[in-house]
Amino acid sequence: EKIQAKYPHILTFEEFKSGAVDMNYDLSFDGTNVNLDLSLESGGQQLYDKHHAAEVEKGKTAAAEAAAAKKEEEAAKEVADTKAGRLAEIENHPIGGILVSLFGKEPGGFIDNIISGKSPVLAFILGGLGVSGFSKAYETARKLSSKHPKLKGIFEQVDSRLKHIREEAAKELGDKTKPEVATTIPQMTDTKFGEFLGIKSGVVPKESVVKEVSGGGLQLSKNFKIPKGKNLKVNLMAGSLVIPDTKSVNVLVDGNVVSNSALDGKSKTLKGEILTLAGDNDIPKQTIFTQGAKLELV
Repeated sequence: EKIQAKYPHILTFEEFKSGAVDMNYDLSFDGTNVNLDLSLESGGQQLYDKHHAAEVEKGKTAAAEAAAAKKEEEAAKEVADTKAGRLAEIENHPIGGILVSLFGKEPGGFIDNIISGKSPVLAFILGGLGVSGFSKAYETARKLSSKHPKLKGIFEQVDSRLKHIREEAAKELGDKTKPEVATTIPQMTDTKFGEFLGIKSGVVPKESVVKEVSGGGLQLSKNFKIPKGKNLKVNLMAGSLVIPDTKSVNVLVDGNVVSNSALDGKSKTLKGEILTLAGDNDIPKQTIFTQGAKLELV
């Protein structure tokens, strides 16, 4: 322990390994107390200090490379999860399913290009048809067109033609956007929900762990405050988040906190996306996470 504390890189110090530099051990006794002093022979300390500094830099470089590789891996996984979720949305949609049957889903193909954002016009049309993974493109177009009279007229024409198809598709899907009846979802207290996320006796875990909701899902019986300094990453590619009637959750969008609210008289279901709930904010009671939703404190 003494050697490790004073000379942590002694085993990779070539001059010591070869015997060119020796280590001095000075052992003394004071009653029942034992004292051990260590030192390198003359000239050896300067050589070791140089070696130590180099090893520290190597460690920093390795740590930085590992962190970068992990970040890259996480980003790639997130992209893959997003693409998988959007493909599922298309396949489950009556018209989207026909497109997949016609064109297939091979990488670099027609459908893959839509999912990858290389066909914004088709993504816009899919959003207009009610494929939720593409609704943002459609809503963005709606907001932009509202500021320009000519664009607004064009948008209204397109929307009027898509509306009937969208409504028919929703009917065929059995209106899947409606959440399950709340009473069928098991309730969980704020304390139990914290334990589910890895919080034990109020202590937040240092390492982030992905927790997947299983069984019949879960429903909060009390408000849950996300710990300060942490955010809650919610992957809804295989599950959903249901915001209760008149309530809202605070979502981080480009570093800003944005409220995502349910309308009065109707709950709101979020799915087919990955979002981050802002830390130090309450997730309201009766919020539902369905089976397949993945939660992670980050």
